[in-house]
Amino acid sequence: MWDEEPLNTNWRETIELIDPISQEARPIEQIIQQYADIALTKYYDFIDGDYGLMEDWLELSDKLSQAQQFALLGSEIIINQTSVDPGGMGTYFQNPHHVINSSTVLQDVHYPQLDEFKSLLDSAIKNNKGLMVTF
Repeated sequence: MWDEEPLNTNWRETIELIDPISQEARPIEQIIQQYADIALTKYYDFIDGDYGLMEDWLELSDKLSQAQQFALLGSEIIINQTSVDPGGMGTYFQNPHHVINSSTVLQDVHYPQLDEFKSLLDSAIKNNKGLMVTF
C-alpha cells in the first residue's frame, strides 16, 4: 500500500477493515500493518539506493557482536503484541539518538560491506534523522 506520494484527505478510507474476498473482519495484526504503511507515507523520507548488507548479512552477522548487530538493525515497534512490519520481512527502527549510538558502535568495525551503511548513518546524523531498516 505504501507509496511515496503524500497522503490525501481521505486516507482513512484506504484502511481495509473487511477482507474483500472472505467478507470477514481482518485480524487486528493486518490492520496494524495497514496503519504502519500509512505512517510511512506520512513520515518516511525515501532515499533511493540500497545501503544494507543484503546477502552479506548472514556472513557478517556471525562475525559481529550483539551490540554491533543491534547497531545495524535497531528496535522493533510492538503494538498489541504485534511487530510493526509493513513489508512483512522484518522492519527495525532507529531514532536520531540511536543512529548516533550505532555510528559509535560501528566506527571501529572494518568490513567493506558496511561502508555504505556507515555512510548512511553519517548522513542521518548530519540531518538529525532516524532510520528504518527492512529485510
